[in-house]
Amino acid sequence: MRPARDKGYSPIATPFDLTQEASYRRWREEKLANYPTAAAQIMVDIADPYGVTPAEQDELLRQIRRCNMAIYRIDPAVSEKSLVAELGRQFGLERLDSNLCADADSITSLTVIPGGRQKGYIPYSNRQLNWHTDGYYNAD
Repeated sequence: MRPARDKGYSPIATPFDLTQEASYRRWREEKLANYPTAAAQIMVDIADPYGVTPAEQDELLRQIRRCNMAIYRIDPAVSEKSLVAELGRQFGLERLDSNLCADADSITSLTVIPGGRQKGYIPYSNRQLNWHTDGYYNAD
C-alpha cells in the first residue's frame, strides 16, 4: 500500500494544540466549508474489494480526510464476508477487535437472530441501527 498523501499542517501550527487558536479556526473553517451535505458525496465505488486501485484508495482517503468517513459501494454479487477484512488490510488494518457477539473471524454479521445472546440487541434485530462508533470503549 502506498503511504497516504496528506497536505497536513506544520507541527508548530497544529489545529489540535489548544494554545494555537488561529490554527484551529483555520482548520475548522476549512472542514465546515468542505463538509458534505449528502451521503452520495462521500460514496466511493470499488470495482474489486480484493484489489483496491490506487485511485480508489486516494478517493477513500480524500473522503476520510474531508469528513472522517467514507462510504464504499461494491458489486452486490461480491458478497464473501472475507472482503471486509481484506479491504481493511489494504489500508493497514491488520488486527480486528472482537466483541462478545462477533463471529469466529472477529467480524460481526448483522443479521436478524430470533434467539440466543443476541436476541433484542439492535444489530441482530429488525430495529433501526442509528449512527454510532465502535471501539470507543477500548483501552488506548
